[in-house]
Formats: sequence, structure tokens, C-alpha cells
Amino acid sequence: MRVLRVYHAGRDAAHRQRELALHHAGVDVTLVVPFCWDEGGAQRDLPETPYPIVELPVRRSGDVNRHRYADDGQVCALVNSFKPDVLDLHEEPFSAVTRQWLRAVSSTTPVVAYSAQNIDKRFPPPFAQWERAAFRRLAGLYPCSRQAASVLRGKGFAGRLDVLPLGIDPTRLSAGTQRHDDPVWTLLLVGRLVPEKGVLDSVRLLAELANRVPARLVMVGRGPEAAPAERLAQELGVADRLELVPWVDAEAMAGHYRSAHITL
Repeated sequence: MRVLRVYHAGRDAAHRQRELALHHAGVDVTLVVPFCWDEGGAQRDLPETPYPIVELPVRRSGDVNRHRYADDGQVCALVNSFKPDVLDLHEEPFSAVTRQWLRAVSSTTPVVAYSAQNIDKRFPPPFAQWERAAFRRLAGLYPCSRQAASVLRGKGFAGRLDVLPLGIDPTRLSAGTQRHDDPVWTLLLVGRLVPEKGVLDSVRLLAELANRVPARLVMVGRGPEAAPAERLAQELGVADRLELVPWVDAEAMAGHYRSAHITL
């Protein structure tokens, strides 16, 4: 079987376990990733892997749902040369990149995609139209939670659904030593720093908690809410208790979880 996978986060070694598992299972897998991506543990120089990785330029690098590959001709040429038995789009059904690849692949090729939308959102044009078109075309979806699967069904997707939960490699995890009577409590927020993630609410929570017990807030990620979070922390008098950390690799991420008293 020949599987062509497209994944914006594939530059991060922690996100390439699926390709490795497919390769070990005897699947002829090729991974397509952006030539440059500013998120997560993205690597500048990719190491040698037992399966091919194709790097292509993208527009809107770092924008998960609005990025697309810069050259439609390159996308079509890759699909035509590889001739996949399955096209696996590790992208949301409504995204610009899913729209792009669905238009490039044959109508008879099975295509599956990912979803993490656990809130029943209604998207503005053209994303709502792209989502409905993707639902008609996709053979299957692998949401990361049962709630996300429920949202997909509620929106009318009638194809196959298999929940594939997210998680850090369990071999990287170990218990922390946090106690309720520690001198300082650590709050942890991990994710894109966007309004939907409650970034400013987390700062307000820090300020409220800091009035009762010593506390600090660590935010791991990047996004447009970083600067507003710093300004709000300054206004609330907790700027010295807020730490912004850029995206880190899986091992460092596990360390942050081990040190946190509360995850947000």
C-alpha cells in the first residue's frame, strides 16, 4: 500500500511516529511537510528517515488552517508521480490546505483527514463551504476526541470515524513531585496563544490566585495573544509571575507538565 501523508507539523520529530509505524508495518509512506514552519518543535534541517520526506514551500507559514502550499503544480505533480492508494491529510476538513489537496487528487482515491474541533462552530465563507465539500469527499476522519467526533456527526459527516487520541510518548513521562503545600504553585497553559484558548483569562486567574497563594503562570506556545497577555499581567501586577516559553520539543514539554500544579 502507498500512503501519502500531508502534515504541517511534520517537521517536528515528535509528530512523525505515525510515519515510522507505517513504515515498520510495510507501508510505502511519504510525508509532505512545509519547507518552513514556525510552530512546535519544528526542525530547520530534517534528519534522514527510513521513509521519504518532501519539503514544499507554503504560504502563511505557521497559520494552521489558512496555510497552503505555494505551487499547485508541485502538489499535482507529487500526487501524480506517487499515485497514492490513500491520501492522509493531517489537517482540518475546513482548512485551505485540505481544499488544495482534495482538488489535486483523483476523485477515486480514498482520502482521510484529521479534526480537533470539539466545539460546534459555524465558519464564515469560504471555510464553511470548504468544510461541507470535504465532508462529501472524505472517506474517513480521525478526530482526536469523542467530543470532536460528535461535532463531526452533528455537522453531517456520514463517513467512517475513528478516534485517535493525542498524547506524549508515555516513555517520556514520569510523575512530578508537586505538593499542595509547595511554596509556589505553577499554572501551565500549552497551545497556540490565541483568544480561543483563554490566554487572557489565564492571566486573570493568575492574578486572582496570587492574592491567596504564591503562584506563577507558564505559557508554552506562540501566537498573537502573547503581547496582550504581557500587558494585562503588567496591569494586574503579576508581570514578574508570567513566563512565556516558545514551542519546545516533547522532552521539554514533558518537563513542564511534571512541574505544573494546575494545567489550564
